[in-house]
Amino acid sequence: VLFFFPFIWYGFYNFRSLNFRTFFATIIGIMTVFLFVFAWSIYHGEVRNFVEILPQWQEFLVIQPFSLDFPDILVFVLLAILLVLSGFVIFVSGLSEKIRTGTYLKYLYLTAICIMVIMSLQSEWKANWILILYLPVTFIMSHYFTLSNKKISSWLLVFTILFFIGMYIWKVFVL
Repeated sequence: VLFFFPFIWYGFYNFRSLNFRTFFATIIGIMTVFLFVFAWSIYHGEVRNFVEILPQWQEFLVIQPFSLDFPDILVFVLLAILLVLSGFVIFVSGLSEKIRTGTYLKYLYLTAICIMVIMSLQSEWKANWILILYLPVTFIMSHYFTLSNKKISSWLLVFTILFFIGMYIWKVFVL
């Protein structure tokens, strides 16, 4: 989760709400969690447990190989294709968008790409990354599918829904 604080601060900056108070509030939010764990460790007399849960820099720098199984690769590829397609259509036709909407979409697009990169580098926690990836991709795709009235977009939406239902059935009943 600590990977996302720079993205959050960048989002605050883009939306013109980053100031000293918001930056300090996010730092305090991170430190509060560790403060409770530290107090619990002191109360139980096991300060060593607190030190063990602190993030180690070696864990951040370790790059695991891209190890996704076949269904996850299919989901990853489909999400990447849909992200590129919807991003291309949104930003090419973005002249008609409001500046604020374009700022939100660019932030979500950047976040989705960064999560994909992190997921490919830290694939040990692929289940967590793919769940986090669904959020910005869903907003981008919903914007694309909502504003598009072309027949191919409707078929692409139906295909996407059927694809995810099929992947669910495959993971539950086949694997």
